[in-house]
Amino acid sequence: APFAGCDLVVAADGVRSPLRMAHAAAFGSSFSPTASKYVWFGADVALPVFILLMGLVFGSLNANFYSWTNLTNVARQSSVLALLSIGQTFAIVSGGIDLSVGSLLALVSVLGAMPLGLAPGIVGGVAVATLAGAVNGALIARTRIPPFIVTLGMLSLARGTAFTVTGGMPVVGLPPAIQVIGAGSLGPLPVPGA
Repeated sequence: APFAGCDLVVAADGVRSPLRMAHAAAFGSSFSPTASKYVWFGADVALPVFILLMGLVFGSLNANFYSWTNLTNVARQSSVLALLSIGQTFAIVSGGIDLSVGSLLALVSVLGAMPLGLAPGIVGGVAVATLAGAVNGALIARTRIPPFIVTLGMLSLARGTAFTVTGGMPVVGLPPAIQVIGAGSLGPLPVPGA
């Protein structure tokens, strides 16, 4: 099937897919839905099958791999990246990218750890992240500067601000109310954090 507009390729089965658009762009606009069913099935299943196989391999090599302690440790460590990836998904789906999320996370963490108290630290961190996102969005929408460039600049600004605030030193001596974030538990479940 030919390109449907310039966004997606529509196969004979009526499925609109950006993967099919990439395939058509790479191999020409002729598209064989019959031959590609197996290709796309493999592409859609490859990563989950690989992750499952890796889990089986590591589980057979180490008996502690499936332990509750290890599973909660992995969940605790990946929770922040999972939350960031939800927001990043929206940026990527809309055709952009946000390179500044990691540095903004560092800046928000530094501001949240300052001796202002738990509530002011959280509110201040969220306010700074919201302001940074608004500046990114305004620059991208108003000036038509590519998201890659704008968010690369915000990455540098946020990382430099975090280094300046901390003097390049690790933040230590946090109050107990903040220490429970990322290190405590709520019943049998860990409290996620950075």
